[in-house]
Amino acid sequence: MSDTAPTGYILIVEDDQDLAESMQTVLMRRGFRVDLALDGVTGLRQAGTETYDVVVTDLRLPGIDGMELLNGLRVQQPRLPVVLMTAHGTLETAIEATKAGAYDYVVKPFKTEELEGVLKSALTAKRERESAEEVRSQDTLEAAVIGRSPAMQRV
Repeated sequence: MSDTAPTGYILIVEDDQDLAESMQTVLMRRGFRVDLALDGVTGLRQAGTETYDVVVTDLRLPGIDGMELLNGLRVQQPRLPVVLMTAHGTLETAIEATKAGAYDYVVKPFKTEELEGVLKSALTAKRERESAEEVRSQDTLEAAVIGRSPAMQRV
């Protein structure tokens, strides 16, 4: 395990338990905090009760597949980055996933560095968006507190 603070809280939804646990081990060694779900229904439930930074899901899952999971996550947490992974990647599937709101798409087998790069990119994008939203929220709060009436503007 890494001595550094976790770089992000990741949920991996993968029905191949050996692969899921291997990914979890490798990512935890690289500083991520990682939970696992072995099917889409469990993944959707976990994402509804935990605050993950990124979800990584297989496209082919028992119960609900990765695209259905992506759609469910879009309803629960519209801004949550979702990375789809599959061994059966096609350009059409990648385009469909992107149009459905996936942050990115990786094809198995992938190198750990490739997945880590995608995760770090997703985390950076998420944090930048949250910072921008916080600034907009702060601007709105200041305007509400200071006021926009002519009398308050003179003060």
